Amino acid sequence: MSFGQKGRELLQELQRSDWLPPYNDDGVREVLQECGAAWDELYVELFAEGRRSPQDLPDAARAAAVCLAARLRRGKRALLLYHQARAAKVRRLRWEAGPAVPAPLAPLLGGGEAALAAGYDRLLTAYFRAAGLDLAADPAPPRELHAEVRALGDHGAVALEHGGEVRLERGATHLLRREDADALVRRGLAEQL
Repeated sequence: MSFGQKGRELLQELQRSDWLPPYNDDGVREVLQECGAAWDELYVELFAEGRRSPQDLPDAARAAAVCLAARLRRGKRALLLYHQARAAKVRRLRWEAGPAVPAPLAPLLGGGEAALAAGYDRLLTAYFRAAGLDLAADPAPPRELHAEVRALGDHGAVALEHGGEVRLERGATHLLRREDADALVRRGLAEQL
């Protein structure tokens, strides 16, 4: 396998998926191993035979060092892009689905991504409180103050954003405040009628 292939596969995996594929520990580990091997080769090339500085390198060794450094940077770039894209999708999820990561998506997150989602939620919640405004709410004013929703499953008592709770049993319909109904729909617990 050519160097950089695994990093390319990680990025293609992200690009092909609708949301996030499960975190690819093995792929990340392989790219890190490739980068470590490139670093080891670069170090040996630079300081072999008692060389004290890169200026002491013959032209062939200098060309090899440039290629090894490029391999190292390519692997590093692939890992940075992979993690940056995943983090952006996790942050966007907070705006689309609300404070809780929906249950079907939670297993797809890596350990650090679950912590990112929780930390980002804390920051946004604190900001919304300080501003006195929920910026994640629908920017267009609702036509009606209430909306009717139907529960998609048996979820028991679910706390509502504006206080109180509703008992969600499969097929049961509820008339709720628009903000609470929208939050339940975004979380995948109910559908709007």
